[in-house]
Amino acid sequence: MSLDLYALLLTLGAGMATPIGGALALIGRRGAHEERLLALGMGLAGGVLLYLALQGLLPESCEELVSLYGERGHILALGGFAGGMVVMALLDRLLPGSSHHDNGMRVKGDVEEKHSLLISALAAAVAISIHNIPEGMMLYLTATESPVEGIPVMLAVGMHNIPIGLSIAIPIYYAGYGRMRALLVCLLSGVIELIGAVLGAFLTAPMESPLFLGLMLALIAGIMVYVSFDELIPASYSYGRRHASLFGILLGLLFMGLTMALMHH
Repeated sequence: MSLDLYALLLTLGAGMATPIGGALALIGRRGAHEERLLALGMGLAGGVLLYLALQGLLPESCEELVSLYGERGHILALGGFAGGMVVMALLDRLLPGSSHHDNGMRVKGDVEEKHSLLISALAAAVAISIHNIPEGMMLYLTATESPVEGIPVMLAVGMHNIPIGLSIAIPIYYAGYGRMRALLVCLLSGVIELIGAVLGAFLTAPMESPLFLGLMLALIAGIMVYVSFDELIPASYSYGRRHASLFGILLGLLFMGLTMALMHH
């Protein structure tokens, strides 16, 4: 087996942990606890994105840019971070109707409410999937440079992807879109990891540029924070289950903290 194929298979294996996490979320049946589980799931997704952005991507962005420009690198990282939020704000204006919440309480209504919840869940899935691109590149480059180190990194990234799959699947499933659709979104999110690896293989020079990588990481961090505060956390609290929402956010933060510690161990 060639080294490139070995690295691609490891990256694919890590990405497939996302639908495994999604499958864990689909074990239960919809019923009396739907609202509590939705509040928990949307809070979980919000916590996952916040931790990934503020404790993962943004510090890495600063590190890359500071290596190039010294202390001015922090300003560049902040600019990229703000740029990500501006991009999402513009998209929010161009694509109205993504939020249907009123002062933190759910707006009762049928198709509109279901549509709003699906958009919030898909926004989280897209933001997480974008983050999977540099993660896939990192795993691919690690495996090609040191095949032995590739296996523990793959396992750590896989563990890191399990709570991500949970956070994607819960809101989609409990919005009434079925197990297969929820798993399909998780599967697509995991496949993005492989796309990152392919980009790492064919675009090695630009992807290893500290300027390009630093700005991309900051931009993705800004997108994640915007989606978390504009869509996921308000959606979580809109079900009137404050403790479930808070528990979901804290669980997302703790899950990501644990898995990122394992990745950097």
